[in-house]
Amino acid sequence: MVSRSLSVPSLARGAIDQILSTDALAYLPPGVGGKDVVVDYQVIGETQARGKGKGVAQVLIVAARKDAIHEHVDLLRQAGLLARRIDANCLSLLEAFQGHRWLTEGRATAILDVGASSTKVVVVERGAVRLSSELTFGGVQVTQALASRYDLDEEGAEALKLEVSRAGEETESVEVDGRAYSVAELRETLESLYEALIGSLRRLFDFYQRTEFAGSSVDSLILAGGGARAFGLQPFLAAKMLLDVEVGNPFGRLPFRLSGPALVDLDEASPRYALALGLALKGMAPREGAVDLLPLSVRDDQTRVRQGRRARRVALVYFGVLALVAALLAEGRHYFRAQADYAREQTAVLRPLVEEATRLEEENVRLRDKLALLEGLGGGRLIWAKALHDIGSLVPDGVWLTDISSEERLRVRRREAEEASSAEPGRTVTSLTMLTVEGRGSSESDVSRFLRALETSPAMTNVRLDYVREIEDEGRYAAQGVEFQIRLAFTP
Repeated sequence: MVSRSLSVPSLARGAIDQILSTDALAYLPPGVGGKDVVVDYQVIGETQARGKGKGVAQVLIVAARKDAIHEHVDLLRQAGLLARRIDANCLSLLEAFQGHRWLTEGRATAILDVGASSTKVVVVERGAVRLSSELTFGGVQVTQALASRYDLDEEGAEALKLEVSRAGEETESVEVDGRAYSVAELRETLESLYEALIGSLRRLFDFYQRTEFAGSSVDSLILAGGGARAFGLQPFLAAKMLLDVEVGNPFGRLPFRLSGPALVDLDEASPRYALALGLALKGMAPREGAVDLLPLSVRDDQTRVRQGRRARRVALVYFGVLALVAALLAEGRHYFRAQADYAREQTAVLRPLVEEATRLEEENVRLRDKLALLEGLGGGRLIWAKALHDIGSLVPDGVWLTDISSEERLRVRRREAEEASSAEPGRTVTSLTMLTVEGRGSSESDVSRFLRALETSPAMTNVRLDYVREIEDEGRYAAQGVEFQIRLAFTP
């Protein structure tokens, strides 16, 4: 992946697209171009023109090989992931070191991301990426050089590389697998390899000085990546290129400190996380018009894959909802069936209780009736005594009584208003004791005398003779005379 910045008239994005669609590759370093390259750009700055002239836009053009992009996309697919966009490494590295003192001072600074097989170089000046390129130098070349120099296999050479990278300036030798190695010889071997890197950097910086800013030159280097702490790399670059060189710490720009148990020493390993941290920070706040190197064909394929996944998710949700509804219905039927069985069981248990409660209520009613009768009898004793006394006093000679029975009745009497203007007519309800008097007399005239005596009594009303008839007894000792029955209302 390579990039460089150039100045174009400040136009709308559509007009810039039209300009760069034909001339973009001409602005990139020699050897970059062809149909196998994806090119995109991002406006990184804009200068307003004086008067009526048009302003100038600073545009960063980025190009990457399609085969490299497809390799990354395939790796993501194997992991079950889809790439939404492909950012430029140079912009991610710039994001990782935003706030570094050299960048904030506006110095022309090169960020070197030393990887396993290549080194990404990003030239930053005045807060923007001006040029980026990729050099064929990395940790693999260092491992191969050590393996060739000391006749080691790849694993042994890698162990030697890691061990010597931890050696201090005063260390004379390091030991790996019981074998001692001279630090001076190791430095000589590695510095011969570093010479090739320095040559590539000088050519790139010369190209930048000639094409970008006349008289502007790179004066500082920030080392990042897994090979940033390679033995002797930092002091060798500073001495040979006469530049300020330091190993960058991308975590230094975070507003917090990472703490807690860690599998690695973050201060020691921080340079290798520069690119990942920059990508993460850019992903948290994507910018409109940012570089996206994802080819249209790949984007279309992934759109179809994403739509297929979305359709499968919708289908899974749909059938999941149906299954849930079916389960709820089945559970509901089971629940209501269980409730019905429980209700029947409770009914069977409660039926004897209800029947017993009904029987007790009926018994209670009967007891209330008996109590009312007893109270009536208790309250009617005086009435009986008065009735027997009054009737007994009216019985003439030649008449004797055989039975007296009573019956309570209600009598309704109309009551006229005492004052027509203030009261309305009403009704008075009183209780009457109806008596049935049976007896015998010597003759009908004796019964008549008894009937007249009852009619003249103020306590007796509605006196009525039901019958008077001769006694029909037979036999030697049959009684002579008449028997009668009289009904009357007694008012005490």
